[in-house]
Amino acid sequence: MNSYAALLIGIALAAAGGDAFVRGIRALADLLRVPSVLVASTVAAVATSAPELAVGINSALAGVPQIAIGDSLGSNVVNLGLILGACLVVGEMRVAREDTQRAFATAALAPVATAALVAHGGLGRPHAAGLMALFVAYLAASVLEARRHRRAAKSCAGLAALPVVAMLLLGLAAMIGGGYLIVDGAAALAVRWGIDGFVIGAAIVAIGTSTPELAVMVVARLRGHGEISLATLLGSNIFNGLFIVPTVVLIRPVALTLDEVLPALAFGLIVVALCYPGRGGRLLRWRGLFLTAAYVGFLIAITSASIAP
Repeated sequence: MNSYAALLIGIALAAAGGDAFVRGIRALADLLRVPSVLVASTVAAVATSAPELAVGINSALAGVPQIAIGDSLGSNVVNLGLILGACLVVGEMRVAREDTQRAFATAALAPVATAALVAHGGLGRPHAAGLMALFVAYLAASVLEARRHRRAAKSCAGLAALPVVAMLLLGLAAMIGGGYLIVDGAAALAVRWGIDGFVIGAAIVAIGTSTPELAVMVVARLRGHGEISLATLLGSNIFNGLFIVPTVVLIRPVALTLDEVLPALAFGLIVVALCYPGRGGRLLRWRGLFLTAAYVGFLIAITSASIAP
């Protein structure tokens, strides 16, 4: 397929899939009688991280778990630094700060815990079990909160589970398919234009695996559901750091030094701090400038580390 055609078709698929997925999130929240932000930070976040999970499992089985861990941690910076940052540069966003407190705390804890474990001697299976336990605790707390909201909410008649699930699955499939086409088209064009292979991986493949999050972010913003977009990005970061990374390590332990992972972990923590809402839940446009600057700083840091003697 022509590279330009692949890009255009991929973008169209991602946009259509994102629209269906966001509508599915809202419908699922109504069906379960829980706030949409809870569905976004758990179900939607896990679903949109499917490309990173696929890359992680395949890389671990192929004997190169470093690629998987790099993709997962790098995608976290892409999610908040590039995707959220670019959207905020276009216009400010308002979210309910109290609805995302747990997600923010867990998203900040993940890189700190990972750095501490790597500094303690790398990432082995016992360390992976510890990270996975944090993810299970996050899910358990989310389920308990959902049950409290469900008891207080009124029953929503007229909604059937099958159409809602079908809408979510079709939307997710379109976003993932669009992401693969975008990666293939962009990578082919980058090679044709003589762009370095490492830069292709860091700047294009990581963005490609984050296409579902990008599609959800854009569509949710256009529909006025900022809480869905932010919660999905935070939940995706949590899933990447506390589920995909330990899953990869459980399959194949990896010897990593703190110097190797510190740029991704440090910038991952920085972008979480930069997107914490101010008073009234407002995320102003200046946040977008700082977030995109952090993403550029991340690219510079990993590029410098890769060419250092």
